[in-house]
Formats: sequence, structure tokens, C-alpha cells
Amino acid sequence: MIHFNKRSKTKAEISSLGSRVAVAAGGAVAMLTGIASLQRGFLAYRSLYGQTVFAGAAISSGILLIALSLIPSTWISRMIAGKLPVKAQHVSNRSRKK
Repeated sequence: MIHFNKRSKTKAEISSLGSRVAVAAGGAVAMLTGIASLQRGFLAYRSLYGQTVFAGAAISSGILLIALSLIPSTWISRMIAGKLPVKAQHVSNRSRKK
């Protein structure tokens, strides 16, 4: 479940254990699908949407999702907050002194 942090109303954090388990389960499904595809001898397969999915990419995506579910949400929010772009200030030629 995503909720707003009480300290700052702009940052959303994933704090529920159920959400983390769901992300880890999705990663496990992606990883196991890629492993099963490799065991059958296929390097790529078609998804339900008709898109080509490479087995190696499915395995690595699953590992990434599992790793993200294990990282504390405060670390993720700090990384996101540190990489937000800064708004550029508009400089007008009229405001300059000649």
C-alpha cells in the first residue's frame, strides 16, 4: 500500500509488507518463467501481449524486482529525492544591465 509520509506530503513510500511480498512474488514469477524457457531450449518467447521476451531479460528483471523488495523504502526515497531535476530559472535579457 502506498501512503504519504507524515513528515512530507510530497514523498510516497511503500511500507506495507503485503506490497513488498507482491513485488517479490512478481519477480519470482518472472525469474522462474525465464528459467523454464531456457530449460526448454528457447532463448526468447512471446508474452500474452505478443511481445518478444528474452529469457535472460526475464531472469534479470526478476532478480531486480526481488532485490528492490528487500531494500528499505527510506533508501529508495532518498535516492529518488537526490536525483530530481532542479527547475531552471528563466533569465530575461531585459533584466541585465548594459
